[in-house]
Amino acid sequence: MPAAVVKGRASGDGFYIIPAEGASFFISEKLLSEHTGLSVYDGEAIDEHKLADLQSLYNCFICRKKAMQLLAAREHSVFELRLKLGKRQFGTMEIEKTLAYLQEKGYVSDFRFAKVFIRSRLRRKPEGKAIVLERLKQKGVCRAVCDAAWQEEVDEATEASLLDRAVRLAIKKYGKDCQKQLAYLVRSGFPYAKAKRELSELSERKDV
Repeated sequence: MPAAVVKGRASGDGFYIIPAEGASFFISEKLLSEHTGLSVYDGEAIDEHKLADLQSLYNCFICRKKAMQLLAAREHSVFELRLKLGKRQFGTMEIEKTLAYLQEKGYVSDFRFAKVFIRSRLRRKPEGKAIVLERLKQKGVCRAVCDAAWQEEVDEATEASLLDRAVRLAIKKYGKDCQKQLAYLVRSGFPYAKAKRELSELSERKDV
């Protein structure tokens, strides 16, 4: 007894795979054409090995479709996509094939994600390189990519402006409590020495 039979769709754009057990699924001609060596025809009776290959192809297609939906909502790191797809019960092979395809096509990029992430963080709140890059690392982005993205997005003038804004916030938030002001700046990712110097200089001025 065959593991499944193939039924061509009337429109001629693909085939229904009807297993002896389990749910049927549809494989388009376009999807089949992407995988040389795997083909079917109307009325074909297929064994369990070919059924497994077709099921894997279909699962990869669904995995890719879900990944594209996630990317349409916002940029993701490769690590984030891997986690989210894993939670949707896709297999390791299907996920890794999907991620390889997306990276090859340029649909997912850790560098692009890192740049968007940096811009978004700094729009909301002035932060230093250390904390922003630490958050990026938590998203699975390697240090080299983090550094490259930061260098492209944040020049010296922007970095100085971020520290200035953060110092003003610290003074507004903690009044004359220098220790709490400095602790806030260090928590926000600014180097201790720079934060202390800028805090001292700005607190003496009248435009804070």
